[in-house]
Amino acid sequence: MRNITTSTITNNTSGSLGGGLSNLGTTNITASIITNNTSSSGGGIATANSNVLVRGSVVTNNHPNDCSGIVTNGGGNTPGDGTCGF
Repeated sequence: MRNITTSTITNNTSGSLGGGLSNLGTTNITASIITNNTSSSGGGIATANSNVLVRGSVVTNNHPNDCSGIVTNGGGNTPGDGTCGF
Protein backbone atom coordinates (compact mmCIF):
# COMPACT_ATOMS: atom_id res chain seq x y z
CA MET A 1 0.00 0.00 0.00
CA ARG A 2 1.18 3.48 -0.88
CA ASN A 3 0.18 6.48 1.27
CA ILE A 4 0.56 9.98 -0.13
CA THR A 5 -0.05 12.66 2.51
CA THR A 6 0.34 16.47 2.37
CA SER A 7 2.16 16.23 -0.95
CA THR A 8 2.12 18.29 -4.13
CA ILE A 9 2.38 16.44 -7.45
CA THR A 10 2.46 19.02 -10.23
CA ASN A 11 3.78 19.80 -13.72
CA ASN A 12 4.70 16.22 -14.67
CA THR A 13 4.37 14.58 -18.08
CA SER A 14 4.01 10.91 -19.04
CA GLY A 15 3.97 9.44 -22.52
CA SER A 16 1.64 6.77 -21.16
CA LEU A 17 -0.95 6.78 -18.35
CA GLY A 18 -0.91 8.87 -15.19
CA GLY A 19 1.09 12.06 -15.55
CA GLY A 20 0.81 12.62 -11.80
CA LEU A 21 0.23 9.10 -10.50
CA SER A 22 -0.08 5.70 -12.15
CA ASN A 23 -1.62 3.19 -9.73
CA LEU A 24 -1.34 -0.58 -10.05
CA GLY A 25 -1.76 -1.43 -6.36
CA THR A 26 -3.48 0.32 -3.46
CA THR A 27 -3.02 4.05 -2.87
CA ASN A 28 -4.44 6.43 -0.26
CA ILE A 29 -4.10 10.15 -1.01
CA THR A 30 -4.78 12.59 1.83
CA ALA A 31 -4.53 16.40 2.02
CA SER A 32 -2.56 16.58 -1.23
CA ILE A 33 -2.57 18.58 -4.48
CA ILE A 34 -2.37 16.89 -7.89
CA THR A 35 -2.49 19.53 -10.62
CA ASN A 36 -1.15 20.51 -14.06
CA ASN A 37 0.03 17.02 -15.03
CA THR A 38 -0.23 15.62 -18.57
CA SER A 39 -0.47 12.12 -20.07
CA SER A 40 -2.37 10.21 -22.75
CA SER A 41 -5.13 9.47 -20.17
CA GLY A 42 -5.56 10.13 -16.47
CA GLY A 43 -3.36 13.20 -16.43
CA GLY A 44 -3.66 13.45 -12.65
CA ILE A 45 -4.40 9.87 -11.58
CA ALA A 46 -4.60 6.72 -13.71
CA THR A 47 -5.60 3.49 -12.02
CA ALA A 48 -6.06 -0.01 -13.40
CA ASN A 49 -8.19 -1.07 -10.43
CA SER A 50 -10.51 0.57 -7.87
CA ASN A 51 -7.93 0.83 -5.09
CA VAL A 52 -7.38 4.60 -4.98
CA LEU A 53 -8.92 6.57 -2.11
CA VAL A 54 -8.70 10.38 -2.16
CA ARG A 55 -9.50 12.47 0.97
CA GLY A 56 -9.30 16.22 1.51
CA SER A 57 -7.30 16.76 -1.67
CA VAL A 58 -7.28 18.86 -4.83
CA VAL A 59 -7.13 17.08 -8.20
CA THR A 60 -7.64 19.68 -10.94
CA ASN A 61 -6.29 21.08 -14.22
CA ASN A 62 -4.72 17.83 -15.40
CA HIS A 63 -4.73 16.97 -19.10
CA PRO A 64 -6.53 15.42 -20.90
CA ASN A 65 -8.53 14.65 -17.71
CA ASP A 66 -8.05 14.54 -13.95
CA CYS A 67 -8.65 10.79 -13.47
CA SER A 68 -8.83 7.60 -15.48
CA GLY A 69 -10.28 4.51 -13.81
CA ILE A 70 -12.28 4.21 -10.60
CA VAL A 71 -11.25 6.58 -7.80
CA THR A 72 -13.01 6.46 -4.42
CA ASN A 73 -14.11 9.76 -2.89
CA GLY A 74 -13.14 9.84 0.79
CA GLY A 75 -14.75 13.27 1.21
CA GLY A 76 -13.55 16.85 1.50
CA ASN A 77 -12.06 16.99 -2.01
CA THR A 78 -12.07 19.98 -4.35
CA PRO A 79 -13.90 18.95 -7.52
CA GLY A 80 -12.16 19.18 -10.86
CA ASP A 81 -13.50 18.02 -14.23
CA GLY A 82 -15.71 15.28 -12.72
CA THR A 83 -13.65 12.30 -13.91
CA CYS A 84 -12.50 11.49 -10.36
CA GLY A 85 -16.04 11.07 -9.06
CA PHE A 86 -16.00 14.11 -6.79
